[in-house]
Amino acid sequence: MQVALRHPDLVGKLVTLSATYRQDGWYASVLEGVGHLDAEVFAGSSVEKSFTEHTPDPAAFAAYVDKMKVLNIEDQQITDEQMRSITANAMVIVGNADGVKPEHAVTMFRLLGGGDEEAAATGMLQKVPRARLVILPAMSHLGISGEADVLVPMVTAFLDDVPPVSPELF
Repeated sequence: MQVALRHPDLVGKLVTLSATYRQDGWYASVLEGVGHLDAEVFAGSSVEKSFTEHTPDPAAFAAYVDKMKVLNIEDQQITDEQMRSITANAMVIVGNADGVKPEHAVTMFRLLGGGDEEAAATGMLQKVPRARLVILPAMSHLGISGEADVLVPMVTAFLDDVPPVSPELF
């Protein structure tokens, strides 16, 4: 989101996954839990394994976890006006049991140009939407990362500007 704000000419499409634009988009318990994270918590996890495949230095992984904590605890404080100014088409993806509050994801979606009253009234999309919202059921903040089979087709269609299909009903 920061790149889309600072360099709008570089970002044509924006896909966010379990992301917030303000700290209050997280549940308070998530921020508390993040404060207790360290490299030991991730020992043997896929996060550690993926990192150490490219950077085997244990000190580098510990530094990464510390930076991740700072990023989440001192989260972005992007204003609604700044979010509205993002010109890139956007896709907001969260789980309904995510660390991100669902209402925060809906607000992001709306601020990024989401919602189509004409489609709501007619039951059919007339144009490719500027923003898309995906809320996966029974999906946690960590679990969503394992849903590539579900997410890849949706994200690929978004990135390729494939319009959602309206079935022939009439």
